[in-house]
Amino acid sequence: MKYAIFSDVHANIPALEAVLGHAPADAALLHVGDLVGYGPQPNEVIERLAKVAGVRGNHDEAMLASEERFEALDFHVAAAYSVLWTRERLSAESFAYLAALPYTLTIDDADLAFTLAHGSPCEPNAFRYVLSNDDAMRATKHFRTQVCFVGHSHLPCSFGRPGGTGRILAERRGRPAGGAEDVLEIEDGVQYVVNVGSVGQPRDRDPRACYVVLDTCARTITWHRVAYDATSVRAMIETSQLPLYFGDRLLEGR
Repeated sequence: MKYAIFSDVHANIPALEAVLGHAPADAALLHVGDLVGYGPQPNEVIERLAKVAGVRGNHDEAMLASEERFEALDFHVAAAYSVLWTRERLSAESFAYLAALPYTLTIDDADLAFTLAHGSPCEPNAFRYVLSNDDAMRATKHFRTQVCFVGHSHLPCSFGRPGGTGRILAERRGRPAGGAEDVLEIEDGVQYVVNVGSVGQPRDRDPRACYVVLDTCARTITWHRVAYDATSVRAMIETSQLPLYFGDRLLEGR
């Protein structure tokens, strides 16, 4: 079976629609959190994904958090402002959808079971980044499937650990030279942590939306990049009175 797995939409409808239009028609959709925050269209994103399963990200959590929990999430000033801006505009249906999202989710595909978590699965409600071999090694001890898909850092990559070893395979990114698609072949006996990149706010200097397609029969994971009209989103951010910085960075993928 095929799955289109994506993360960090961040209230960016044009980017989301570009990804959904590009994804294989026979692929089931799954998300890895952070549907809201930073961007100008949170309700529209949630309405579009109302029937899609996924997990809760730190920005999704912030919409629901008590004052104490919100402080513990430790957002920088501009991000905190975007959380408050979004909270004031979310519909009751949007709040309910976010509240129902789990921190982790296991998909029991007959060919390849896999796990979803926004940050590291070792403490999923702490939303820790997986950025290094050490981070990945800790993460592999906290899920039982062969693959765990994450987001959060907005940086597409993968880490693999051969069974019974302390060795992590070389990191791979979803933006190879020459514009070719980056395909990871899932090897027997290797456990993987895979970052699917970001739909709505890439940070790897490629402004195109990023997502992956998992083919459990072929045992492959393919990163895809999709162009969309980031300029129009920047204009919406400007008129919304969100910090224009969130729009400027879309144009450069940073």
